[in-house]
Amino acid sequence: QAASIAQWRDGNFPTVSVRLDPNSNRLANASLAEDIRQKLQRNLELHEGLRVTHGTSQPTDYIAYVSTVRRGADHGATIMVVDRASDRMIWSSDSLSSGDNGSASATDLFVARNAFRISQPTGVIHANERRRQYAVDTPYGCWLEFTARIHDTPMRHSGIAGCSEDWHSAAPNPPVAAAIRGWALVDGSVSQLT
Repeated sequence: QAASIAQWRDGNFPTVSVRLDPNSNRLANASLAEDIRQKLQRNLELHEGLRVTHGTSQPTDYIAYVSTVRRGADHGATIMVVDRASDRMIWSSDSLSSGDNGSASATDLFVARNAFRISQPTGVIHANERRRQYAVDTPYGCWLEFTARIHDTPMRHSGIAGCSEDWHSAAPNPPVAAAIRGWALVDGSVSQLT
């Protein structure tokens, strides 16, 4: 039973690091690139389902690269997400602002939208991870199943009831474990009424 409890306490959620693109021209607008990198890192930390690593020495599953370009008064920024396991770029987003000189509000909006696209339950990273077909006997597998079910079908015949009970029993403190367990209990109660 100790091994079973240990597997639920290991938060096997994917890791992501936010870095400046080493292949881009850092002189294009280094301060804007660093500002976007820091804001994207902070925004990603707000989303459940990912672990954000800091620095370049830690191993990570994904890297979100930030690069910028400048053409006169126009500023462009690109965010690329690379899957380290396959060494493939799985997504990118570009923005070119004309004349706003990389304003804070334009940068904040660009970062917030892209952080959401990267980290939401049906976003870039989790869609890529779903292809790997996790079993529901780990926190991340249970979370993936849960987030897929709330978008697609009722949970009645999924493994959510069992995995959420196992996870919450073994590790009751993570808010995600408690939320999924609560959702499964409510779904089970409603299912019995219908």
